[in-house]
Amino acid sequence: MSLSIDNSELKPHVPELAHFIAQELDVYVSQVHLMNFSTKGNDSLIRWAIFPAGSADYMSHTTAMEITCRLAGDRLHLPDTFGSYKFVKWDIEPLQKRF
Repeated sequence: MSLSIDNSELKPHVPELAHFIAQELDVYVSQVHLMNFSTKGNDSLIRWAIFPAGSADYMSHTTAMEITCRLAGDRLHLPDTFGSYKFVKWDIEPLQKRF
C-alpha cells in the first residue's frame, strides 16, 4: 500500500490504519499484520498481510474470495486523514508452516 502522507503524521496512526483495513475487509484487527514500513519524504510504503483468525491454519475459500474481491474492486476506503493511497501490488500466498 502506498500512502501520500508525511511520516510524522502517519506513524502514530498505524494501529488505527490496521483497524480501518480490518473493518473494510471484514476481518478481525488481530488478523491484520504490518510486515514492512518504509518512507521517503511524504510517501510511505506499507506491506500488510491478512492471516487466518486465531490459531486456525487456513482461511476459508469464501473469506479469501471476499477479501480478494474487495481489494480487486477498489472497495477499500480509508478516512481522508490517511491522505491519498493506492494498492501498488497484492497477491495471495499460502501460509508458511508453523513450527
